[in-house]
Amino acid sequence: MTNFTYKAYAEILQAARDSDYLICNIRDFIKNGKSSSKTLVLRHDIDKNPNSLLRLAEVELKFGVTSSIFLRVAGAEYNPFSYQITRDLLYLEENGFDIGLHSNFLEFASLINLDPISVLENEVRSLKAFYKVIGISCHRDINYLVNSLPFLEKNWQKIKKITKLEYDAYDKILFSELVYVSESLKPHLTWSNNSPIDEIKNGNSVYLLTHNHWWYESIPYLS
Repeated sequence: MTNFTYKAYAEILQAARDSDYLICNIRDFIKNGKSSSKTLVLRHDIDKNPNSLLRLAEVELKFGVTSSIFLRVAGAEYNPFSYQITRDLLYLEENGFDIGLHSNFLEFASLINLDPISVLENEVRSLKAFYKVIGISCHRDINYLVNSLPFLEKNWQKIKKITKLEYDAYDKILFSELVYVSESLKPHLTWSNNSPIDEIKNGNSVYLLTHNHWWYESIPYLS
């Protein structure tokens, strides 16, 4: 049985630390360029209830590392500007975390008959009212209709100019330099391929994507 407790998350970071890995967020990885060191890049996509995010971030803070956190706006199942999430994210940003936009702007625009770039621009502007947003991670629901990523890649230069975004979480440099690892339903919750600890044991640099709603203290759905 795959373990997705906060303790298990700490064990991933400890394994990387014990193996002399550089642990960083996406912003800093891209800013610093290719590293000769073994690297673990941390990313959280906030698809659903964001309330448990701080528990994962607190684990990272104990190790003195930070992650990239991507927050939904249009079409979100939660209020991205609630008291708790805003307070928590401002605290994390002050401590070096990277706050970005998690968006399926093309689907949202298609369903409501809006211009997709205008939707994206408005989402970025909304988040930038609170945070120093420079990155975007495209979102897809299990029952998705449209994939925003090809559109983003095709129009990236125009989008960068309009929104002042600096990076895309699916930038090819991340996938060429790192082994991508995330949770997956197969049909039960497990790792997409090898676990991050297995990849670390093999000496591979890792791009770790997690979704906070699947992580818990001791019992899923209760913490």
